[in-house]
Amino acid sequence: MSNLVALHSPEGEQLLADVRRGDGLFQPLLFHLFKKQIGDQNCGIQSCAMVLGAQQVGTQQPDIKQGDEVQRMECKYEEMSLLTMPETQSVVTPELIKECSGLDLNAVYGILRAHHVEVAIHHASDITEDEFRVQAKHILKQSNSSAGIIVNYYMATLGQSFTYGHHSPLAGYHEKTDRFLLMDVWKENEECWAKTSDLYKAMNTTDDASGKTRGFVAIY
Repeated sequence: MSNLVALHSPEGEQLLADVRRGDGLFQPLLFHLFKKQIGDQNCGIQSCAMVLGAQQVGTQQPDIKQGDEVQRMECKYEEMSLLTMPETQSVVTPELIKECSGLDLNAVYGILRAHHVEVAIHHASDITEDEFRVQAKHILKQSNSSAGIIVNYYMATLGQSFTYGHHSPLAGYHEKTDRFLLMDVWKENEECWAKTSDLYKAMNTTDDASGKTRGFVAIY
């Protein structure tokens, strides 16, 4: 049985209202820029586009707080345009993504590095659940999205209906229930609130392509 709470359910909307009021952490810019992936194998690309775009827009709204309204601003990072940028293609190409059936955590890390942001990679086998929680909360404190986080996890372990590895960014944390707001970019999944323990277990699974556990990348 899944412990996930759909964002667009009465309970999920209440959790969102709580964090907007300050009972937790929230990144309004990343939430505002959220879009589902277009390509079936582009979850890593779309996740990168979201965190890079939120960081770019955040430089123009540096003082934004959790409950503020987001101003409309042009964002140069979109899923399909990101694929064509020279920085991205120095790491992966659309052909390689198709050949590999998507990207592993190291490729997502490489793309972000190529776009000249400060980024760190963390495999779940190298950290504890508590360490993940602390790092993720520290990142989500940056309301202007100057920092961001993309998690790489196995969907079935998290309680979703698909048996694939997947990437999606986090946009919030609800303190009282110890849940992270997972902005799931897969078009057949709804954005949801996931318990920290469940998310950590889903990250602490082995990616057959790399032979390493999944985990997260942190953008600072």
